Amino acid sequence: MSLFDLQQRTDAILKKYEKYDAPMGKRRETRGDDPYQEEYDLIMSQVDDLNKQAEEVAAEKNRAIVAARNADIRKAKQSLLTDGIQALQKLKKKGKKVNQAVIEDRDKQIQQLIEKIFSVPDGIGGN
Repeated sequence: MSLFDLQQRTDAILKKYEKYDAPMGKRRETRGDDPYQEEYDLIMSQVDDLNKQAEEVAAEKNRAIVAARNADIRKAKQSLLTDGIQALQKLKKKGKKVNQAVIEDRDKQIQQLIEKIFSVPDGIGGN
C-alpha cells in the first residue's frame, strides 16, 4: 500500500464519518481573560444559527425535508441544553474579578439563554 492509497482511504473514511462529529467539539482554541464570556458568545452564535435554520424550514414546502431538518434542530437544541449549559455553569465562577454580583448576573444570562434555546421553533408543540 502506497502513501497515496493510504491518504485516499483516510480521506474517504473521514468524509464518511464527519457527520457524526459533535457540534460542540468544534471549539475555539483561543484563551482570553474571561472563558465564560467566550463560551457564552459561542453558544449564542449557535442559537442564532438554529434560528436561521428554523426560518429556512418554515419556508420549505417538502414535508419530508421539513421533518428531517426539524429533527436536526431538536438534536442541536438538546446538545446545547446539555453540553453548552453545563459548560457555562462550570465557567460562571471562573475568570478575573468575579464576585457574587457577577455570578448572579451570569445566572440570569444562563436562564435567558435557556429560554432563548427553548424558543427556537422545532416543529413540536406550540412553536
